[in-house]
Amino acid sequence: MHRKSSARPLSVILLSCLFAVCHTARSLGHPLPAEIQGLQSSYHCAPLEAEQHPEHRVCFFKNLLLFNGTLVYLGPDARSIPSINTEYWLGGTLQQWMTNYTSIELLEPRPERVVTVNKAALTDWIFYHNYFHVFAEYLPSLHNVLCKHWGDCTFNPNSDLDIILLTPGIDVNHSRDAVHTDAAACVTSKPISATSATINNTHTAVLIKEAIAGWGPECRADHWHCLPWKYRRPPQPEIMDLWRQRVGDCIGFDWDRTVQASPPTIIVIDREWNASRHIVNINHVMSTLEHHYPQANVELHYLEHLSLKQQAVIYNKASIVMWVHGASMANLIFLPRQAAALHIVPRPHIQENLDWPEELVRDLSNDIKLVHLNNTGPDLLPLKTSRLFFDKIYQKLDKREKLAIWEEGKCVEELKRPIVVNETETFHHYCEEFWFKTSVDIVLNMTAVIPAIDDLFENYFPSLQLGGQPLPVRASGHRGTSKSAHGQDDSYNTQVSHPHVLHQRKRGFGTQLEP
Repeated sequence: MHRKSSARPLSVILLSCLFAVCHTARSLGHPLPAEIQGLQSSYHCAPLEAEQHPEHRVCFFKNLLLFNGTLVYLGPDARSIPSINTEYWLGGTLQQWMTNYTSIELLEPRPERVVTVNKAALTDWIFYHNYFHVFAEYLPSLHNVLCKHWGDCTFNPNSDLDIILLTPGIDVNHSRDAVHTDAAACVTSKPISATSATINNTHTAVLIKEAIAGWGPECRADHWHCLPWKYRRPPQPEIMDLWRQRVGDCIGFDWDRTVQASPPTIIVIDREWNASRHIVNINHVMSTLEHHYPQANVELHYLEHLSLKQQAVIYNKASIVMWVHGASMANLIFLPRQAAALHIVPRPHIQENLDWPEELVRDLSNDIKLVHLNNTGPDLLPLKTSRLFFDKIYQKLDKREKLAIWEEGKCVEELKRPIVVNETETFHHYCEEFWFKTSVDIVLNMTAVIPAIDDLFENYFPSLQLGGQPLPVRASGHRGTSKSAHGQDDSYNTQVSHPHVLHQRKRGFGTQLEP
């Protein structure tokens, strides 16, 4: 049997060699910019702490290049760089975004000019466009790293730090003003940049003289997402105090004030109707609060179009703030010490909804009293028909499955036949995330809200004076239980947790009272 010859024609070989010679000549004729000629990278890592996961380390680099969408390490020792966790939700590492050349002379194509960055933080934010994740998780976690390892603990309006996001596909020009201008400015005076912004730019290289990468063993986030969570711990209270001071100095609010004694101020935060979790009966909510607490200042606010400074002013004057679960809970950092927060959870038994504000309050260490109130009945959680009826996945359901959604207020666990959402997502998760989380409004049951606020006044604000008058008599029964105008028990739709000071609690999530 004769093998088919793999030899190429001589003409092809000669053309290939001619191309290689010309290409080499062109490269040699195009010298590297003087700033990076002979450039060599180097690194070292902070020692691992006791019981620290080996990937939860912080490392320091000198003379990295950012070129054509890639982070470039120049030197023969790149293989010895340990795995460095730069994204704590999904466990992404620095090595995913880094390539290596043993010599700068091997870099092709060659850049024509160089932009220099003196100091950079290399990090990975997969939820870059989410207000809560940026302001309540990524930025305080980055503050923790900078404070511990670089001594960068306070607000510096002239900071020359560059925050460079490694996350692919991020458009740093598409951002929410309050997060990416006001909040990031508390850490750096420069706009956030991303490696993806340099893709297809073969003319300019970015020389990073000094960089820090890795989150370390501390993580300011919900423990379910500080993976692997059993090796993570929250930042030290003194560092979080410095974070609150840093934000206060940056934005301009009194970060260390204590809640005012009298008169109390009740702040209600609602969301616009075109978002989700809008309070449908907001007029009834406000009139009920004003009637029940005539000597208190009761204010309604929408935050969508406010600057961070405007939001801080609102929260900083609150005695009690009440809001429906959502990204605005990041603003708990603005509350005065010993203020109270009433967290409205649209659906029952959603543990994650409780974890986020609980662990945020624990980490902020500003003595906030947090209470959860859960709506449980589907009549209090109206789905947005304008969204659902036109949803292609919803249209695949049969009548029985649709009835369960509307009457029982829940996603069907087992369907008669599989419904394909996409390659990675189940129908049940899609239903929970995109229907009952982002396509719902909420009706507040005020016969549960008023007793919850009464509890806060009685237990935590005994010195507050309501115009010299005693607090209104709380409805009979346990917390969350009251009688309607028709004498019927109107508490079946609500569960209220005991008020508690969270930083004094062990991990656990508060008792939910059953009617």
